[in-house]
Amino acid sequence: MEHMSGLPSLNIVAKKRPPPMQVGWNESGIEKDRQVLYRNFHDISGKIYLVEISRTAKKVFFLLFPNFEKPKTFILESMTEK
Repeated sequence: MEHMSGLPSLNIVAKKRPPPMQVGWNESGIEKDRQVLYRNFHDISGKIYLVEISRTAKKVFFLLFPNFEKPKTFILESMTEK
C-alpha cells in the first residue's frame, strides 16, 4: 500500500503484549506473571528510563528501570485495583 506521495506506508502493530520484565524475587509483591499494559522508554529529568505499567488481578505496578539490562534494579509505585 502506498500513500499519494509515492512513499510506502508503515503499518506497525504489536501482535501481542511483551512479557513482563523479570525483576526476580522482591519484597513488593510484584508477580512474574503480571500482564504488561504499557512499556516504552522515557526521558525523566534528563535520564532515560524504561517505563513499564503492568497489572495483576488486584494490583497495578508502575516500574521504572534505569538500566533495562539489569531488571532487578528498579523504582516502583504500586496501587490496588478498585
